[in-house]
Amino acid sequence: MAQFSKAIALFAALVACGAQATPLSELPPYAIVAFGQQSDSGVSPYVQSTGTIGNASVNAVAWWGYHGVNSTGPANDDFRVQLNGTILQGALNTDASNPQIPYYTLLLLQSFVGVPATLSVSNEGVDVEWYWQSAATAGGAHATNVAYRLEGSVQAVPEPSILSMLLLSMALLGTARLAGSRRPDMTSAIQLTRKQH
Repeated sequence: MAQFSKAIALFAALVACGAQATPLSELPPYAIVAFGQQSDSGVSPYVQSTGTIGNASVNAVAWWGYHGVNSTGPANDDFRVQLNGTILQGALNTDASNPQIPYYTLLLLQSFVGVPATLSVSNEGVDVEWYWQSAATAGGAHATNVAYRLEGSVQAVPEPSILSMLLLSMALLGTARLAGSRRPDMTSAIQLTRKQH
């Protein structure tokens, strides 16, 4: 049984080694001036492609943005954040060390597990005019790409040959254990032989 447990532990360790650290995907902000896409209750939410990530577990979403001149300000912020159309919930942190372009981080209550393809951030607050900051690659007013960051881990899928070797090893360990349990106890046979003499 101990050998079987060791094989299971080895398998779990190999699968765990496939996890990669944060960030999963990001586009840094155009930090010179506040330019971006309007994404609030007055317009349709802006949707950003997150590129090719693969199967992931996302535990935080971050973005940069700013209020327009017709906004009532951050006191009325009410962000709706979605990955692939799924609304995410969590604790929102705001870093206003750059008051022109604050940095927001949503720490998810429950990780998003899947293949993230699109991200949408919209400030649905009452009387809020809010803009999602342009990414550095675009760097202009109404840029196509906006600044974001997804944090979490990508779960690597083991190669089929590795899985088959692990399964074969587990089968051999199980067979050896089964064969060992059917073997007669030699100590008892020796003691019986001694008693007969």
